[in-house]
Amino acid sequence: MFENFGGNFKDELAKSCNKALKSEALDVYISNPFRNAQTKRTHYVVVYGFFGKAWALKASFLQTYLHIIAGKMNSMKGSKVDLNHCHSYYEINTRKHEFGSESVWRRLAPKNGKSGNTIKRMSFVLSLDTVHNNLGIDKVKDAIELFLFSMKKRETNQVGELLLNHLKDHAVGLYDHLLAGTGNVDLVETKLTNDINSHFIGGYSISRQTPLNRFMVDYDITRILKEYVGYMSWDEVPMTERGYCFRGYNAKTVLPEWDAEEEKYNN
Repeated sequence: MFENFGGNFKDELAKSCNKALKSEALDVYISNPFRNAQTKRTHYVVVYGFFGKAWALKASFLQTYLHIIAGKMNSMKGSKVDLNHCHSYYEINTRKHEFGSESVWRRLAPKNGKSGNTIKRMSFVLSLDTVHNNLGIDKVKDAIELFLFSMKKRETNQVGELLLNHLKDHAVGLYDHLLAGTGNVDLVETKLTNDINSHFIGGYSISRQTPLNRFMVDYDITRILKEYVGYMSWDEVPMTERGYCFRGYNAKTVLPEWDAEEEKYNN
């Protein structure tokens, strides 16, 4: 599928990600490392900045798309991109106020009597054995650079073509929305490819040690702790790591319910 990824893949990847043309750098927010003493695994939570013109990208598409590209990279000498993180791509509905005490989604203004759309951000979790934690940030950067490389234009298997084909089968409403007004699949594929390429061509800028409640509501914070870090309750989460979840955490901070339900999209 990606036979055109020939040549020195690693050099091309680095060259692509170091370009800083007219596009602004993509903001990337990385948490402190969550270390589960029982599993001896360490986990970094990563949230991307606003996708802008690349808004049509879906987590379900990225999970498969990036996994295929990472596998191709790892078949080449010198590449060891983590495959498992690809399946953790997830669109979060962002918190109404960054670090805010109110755990509700940020929304646009109501329209036609219905709740406004939520504001989404793409996220992923990178996990590794704690014994190799000194490589953690480098592995996170490899994952980010894999993502940016996969967004660039190429001669065949353009990202817009592959994305639209995925949406046709898995997100029909969005597919129909993108085709509305033109009905020309080729034109839409080309526009998607150009928009995605131009949005991500400016490289990236990292902010480290970002508390999870900058963007995530309480539900997503506990989802991460349960599904990836492997904790069963707040009792298992060390005080330090509670601070990785909530900015300004102290012994008097009231923690949210461990099994709180997710907010309903249409209230």
